[in-house]
Amino acid sequence: MPIDLYYSPSSCPCLSIRMLAKTLGVQLNLKETIIRNGDNRTPEYLKMNPQHCIPTLNDNGFILWESRAILGYLVDQYGKDDSLYPKDPKKRALVNQRMYYDIGTLYPKFIQFYMPILYGGNKPDPAHVAAFGEPMEFLETFLEGQQWVAGDHITIADYTLVSTISNMESQLPQAGHYESQNEFVPAVCVMTTTRISKNMQQVQIASDCPNASTRRLNLYSLPASCPCLTIRMLAKTLGVELNLKEIILRNGDNRTPEYLKMNPQHCIPTLNDNGFILWESRAILGYLVDQYGKDDSLYPKDPKKRAVVNQRMYFDIGTLYPKFTQFYMPILYGGNKPDPAHVAAFGEPIELLEKFLEGQQWVAGDHITIADYTLVGTISNMEAVGYDLSKHPNVSRWFSNAKKNISSYNEILPPGIASLAEIIDFYYSVASPPCRSVLLLAKALGVEMNLKNVSVRNNETKTPEFLKINPQHCVPTLVDNGFSIWESRAILGYLVNKYAEDDSMYPHDPQKRAVIDQRLYFDIGTLFPRLREYLMTLRSGKTPSAEVIAKLEEAFQLLDKFLEGQDWVAGNDITIADYAISISASLAGVLEYDIGKYNNVTKWLARAKKTIPGYDEVQDAGNAELKKIFQSK
Repeated sequence: MPIDLYYSPSSCPCLSIRMLAKTLGVQLNLKETIIRNGDNRTPEYLKMNPQHCIPTLNDNGFILWESRAILGYLVDQYGKDDSLYPKDPKKRALVNQRMYYDIGTLYPKFIQFYMPILYGGNKPDPAHVAAFGEPMEFLETFLEGQQWVAGDHITIADYTLVSTISNMESQLPQAGHYESQNEFVPAVCVMTTTRISKNMQQVQIASDCPNASTRRLNLYSLPASCPCLTIRMLAKTLGVELNLKEIILRNGDNRTPEYLKMNPQHCIPTLNDNGFILWESRAILGYLVDQYGKDDSLYPKDPKKRAVVNQRMYFDIGTLYPKFTQFYMPILYGGNKPDPAHVAAFGEPIELLEKFLEGQQWVAGDHITIADYTLVGTISNMEAVGYDLSKHPNVSRWFSNAKKNISSYNEILPPGIASLAEIIDFYYSVASPPCRSVLLLAKALGVEMNLKNVSVRNNETKTPEFLKINPQHCVPTLVDNGFSIWESRAILGYLVNKYAEDDSMYPHDPQKRAVIDQRLYFDIGTLFPRLREYLMTLRSGKTPSAEVIAKLEEAFQLLDKFLEGQDWVAGNDITIADYAISISASLAGVLEYDIGKYNNVTKWLARAKKTIPGYDEVQDAGNAELKKIFQSK
């Protein structure tokens, strides 16, 4: 069934949607909307989209606007796979960050330059032309060493950015002599434009759909746990898809009534296969092969062969692994140095493993089995903490062979083990509203962060060290074990995708997620910029103009309409959109802007204060700091 797209032929955002739809094979029923004629202000249009903007999508009654939200929705709903908008938390977070960069940084610079020309017939403003330089340098940096803006594969971030860049390319020649201004970097523009445009010509549609018969099993796990990691490796080998549910032991996630009902031993890993509950990693390994293995080679049904495999696994759980935990747990949880006696105690069980491997390739014979999977996890951890395996030649040979033969080893084990020492660094300013939204969400999710207060005014974001992790030199910036991400709304999505127990605050359902994305784009593209404009006017000692006030009023009117008949901005459940927008909207109090006439907004803000953990604490500290800056001028 055709999908209605209300659009303008010359609109960059509209063009990006049309390109993506063509790639996906989605048929669009194009409905041209002429803004100058007020087509987007009719009662019919306003009923559909109270923000009266284009593009707007109507998919069989599901209404969505904001191009980047639409791009994400189309891939989630109609993509043959997720390559254009990966579900992997880190990959998706990068795509989101690049799209936020487009709407929040690059595209506004283009609009600032082009709108006066388009609607006023004015010549290009040299200052506006020059302003392209910095965001283009950011884009150039993003593309350093990679083919696409968010990595080595094309994504919807490339679709949205190529539209902006193409429009810039078509309009910049009209700037004439302004191109030669030192403040502008035409070479960067040309190089980046050519590069993306050339790459876009390589777009291909993948013909293979994911295996619809793949069954998802819930695995309650800890990312750094060896037993959990071995299960993930085996599942990958077997083609079994796991729905990973992270359990944070320090937060008592394994002691809740729900968890104890499922597993009274309150340990991890725990597997839930359609109501069948199982724990203890080695039991789970055997079950997975018996239930989902194409044959029995990894866990032979022959009684003798199976008995040897079992013996090796009991050796791991009863002898080798306890020696490892005896050595490592005091270091991990107490920060103590290794106990020489515990280090020495490794010797005996490793010598036993050395003998098991004498004259054979694998620990239970001449074929790899689940015993190798479980033991390779323990040995990997021992290697990671500095134990020298070279004095055990059979173990060293076997370990090297296992790394090569277990296809998912490099993907799963080293990153998992590294996360034992994982610390999330959060560079922020308490005065920054976007930073506060991340602080509040992290608190709600139970995510511990190493807070690094950064002074933007003192140029602490422009040091070589900071620019290395974030060339856009802005806060907030989050570094999760070497993975850097900035722009608060991208960080919010990443934290939920990576650390939340469920997806309620950022649902995987394409329509629900698309609405949340639209609200987030409304915040960064409409509400927050207008609040900032109002604030900066006051800070300069001036009275906000009628135009500035009208724009802010319109933003709150829209927010009030979004909240009509529902508790939260994207529906009846709180989401990351509420975390972001409640912080922005609360700025009205600092600005002494009265929002009392917006009944829905007022009730919603009161609800957010009661619902979001630590709201008053974070807000009071942030607003106090903001007022100091405001008063200092």
